[in-house]
Amino acid sequence: MATFIKTGFWEKARKGYKEWLNLDELIQSLAPPAPEPAYKVYTALLTQTGTNAPVATVLENTIGAITIMRSGTGEYRVKSSGLFTLNKTTFDIAPILGFIKQDQFSNINEITFITRNTSNITSDGLLTAKKLEIRVYN
Repeated sequence: MATFIKTGFWEKARKGYKEWLNLDELIQSLAPPAPEPAYKVYTALLTQTGTNAPVATVLENTIGAITIMRSGTGEYRVKSSGLFTLNKTTFDIAPILGFIKQDQFSNINEITFITRNTSNITSDGLLTAKKLEIRVYN
């Protein structure tokens, strides 16, 4: 419910309410705008079995359309349509034994990563509810 008050409230209280000031609107108009986030984020839990593409349970996505695919045994691609900004994109995934990730981005459309087993052999089935996070900074 809005709160109304006007200078001279007590003097005009008996004359009517049409000139009253809506304090809620005043406070809203004076409040600074919310700061823009420093980055857009894609956070998902990845699970992959057999030769299937990873299944992403998306927790948050402010980046846009992202697809995760399997390109070979233990080889994966995170694809977008130009949403990864060069020198402003970070990629992180929960620890996986023998996990290798791409540290340098040379492509605004794709991030690649590889998983390896304890024998250092490229292997599937190592993604079990592993948190993936991509950030694209402004």
